[in-house]
Amino acid sequence: MKVYHLLSIVIIVAYFSSCYYDIEEELYPEPSCNLENLSYDGEIKVLIDMSCATSGCHVENTGRVPMTNYDEVKALVDDGRLRTRAIERQDMPPTGPLPACEMTQLDMWISAGAPESN
Repeated sequence: MKVYHLLSIVIIVAYFSSCYYDIEEELYPEPSCNLENLSYDGEIKVLIDMSCATSGCHVENTGRVPMTNYDEVKALVDDGRLRTRAIERQDMPPTGPLPACEMTQLDMWISAGAPESN
C-alpha cells in the first residue's frame, strides 16, 4: 500500500511540474536596434563588412565596386546605388535582404548624409 501511495505522489508531482510554459519573448528577446548617432565608423562599417565587403563580393580585385572603406561606400551613397540596391530593390546582398534593423540603420544613415564618425 505504501508503494502505491508513494507512486501516486510521484506521478502527481511529475504531472504538475511538467505543466510549465515558457514565454518565447522572455527567453529570446529581440536584440535592441540602435538608431541613434549612426555613423560609418560605428554601426555601418560592421554592417557593410559582414554583408557586402566579403570575399568574392565587394572587395578589391573582384571586378565589382569595392566597399572596403568609407570613401568607397560614400561614393555609392552619393550616386544613389547603395540605397537603390540594398533598400529599395532589396537585391543586395545576393543572399537576401538585410534584416529589418540593419536596413533601417542603413536608410537612416544615408538620410543623415552618411556621416563617417559621430
